[in-house]
Amino acid sequence: MPPSGARLRVLVPVTGAFHGKVRLKRNGLVDTEGVERILSRESAQALALAKQLAAEGAELVVVHVDKGGGEEVLREALAHGADQGVLVEGAEKSESDASTRATTIAEVYKQMGPFDAVIGPARSEFAGFTGTLAALAGQLELPCLVGVSRVAVDGVGLRIAYQSLFGDYDLRVPRPSVLLVGDLEPSHPTAWGIHDAHRVKGILRVKADNYTVQKALTKRQRIENVPQESRSLESVDGATLVRRLRSRSLIAEKGGSP
Repeated sequence: MPPSGARLRVLVPVTGAFHGKVRLKRNGLVDTEGVERILSRESAQALALAKQLAAEGAELVVVHVDKGGGEEVLREALAHGADQGVLVEGAEKSESDASTRATTIAEVYKQMGPFDAVIGPARSEFAGFTGTLAALAGQLELPCLVGVSRVAVDGVGLRIAYQSLFGDYDLRVPRPSVLLVGDLEPSHPTAWGIHDAHRVKGILRVKADNYTVQKALTKRQRIENVPQESRSLESVDGATLVRRLRSRSLIAEKGGSP
C-alpha cells in the first residue's frame, strides 16, 4: 500500500480483438493474416471503470501480453486516457494460455508496483480473461471481485458497486484488489487522447521471462498429464478371497457370530 498522500496507481490488463473478416484455413486454423487488431470492447469497459479512479487522481498503467498488433492495441488504450503502456513481448506461442498470461502480468505487477488495484475485462476472445485475472489474484494472494460497475477510494480501502444474480450491492474492499468490470458503458477516446497516445505517451516494451513462461506451461502440463490410476483385475481363488474378507472384518470368522 502506498504511503499516505501518494498517488494511487491502477494496473489495467487489456486484450485485443480481431477487426475484419477472419477466414478458416484448410487445416482448421484461423487465418488472421492482414486482419486488424483493436482494443476489445471488454477492455474499453475496464478502462471506463479504471477512469473512475483516475478522476480521483489515480495513475492508470495498461499492460498487454502481445499476440501481434500489440502496439496498436496499447496506443488505443492510451487514447482512452491511460497514462502508461506496457507491452509484454516474447510469449506469442503461449499467450492464449490463461496461466501464462497471469504469470507474466503478475511479474509486471511485482516489478512496477505497488498498485492499489488491478482492473480488467471480465472476458476476452482468448480462453476467457476471467480465468486469467482469477489466476492472477491467486498468484498475488489478492481478493477478486466480479461484476464491478463503480469504484471509489474509501479511506485505506475501496468502495465498489457490483452486480450479481441476486441484485446490486455496495461493498468496501481492501487495497489492493483485483476488480473485474461488469456491464458498463465502454470508454471512448478523445481527440487529445489520440494525439497524446501517438505523440506524447510512450510504450515500455518488456520481454517475457522465458523461465516464467516455461514454469507456467510446465505447471499446466503437469495438471493435464496426471495419469489416471488403474489397476488390473486380479484372479484369486475362493479360499483366498474369503480369507481377505475375514481379515478386513467384512465377513464373520468361521464359527463366529455374523
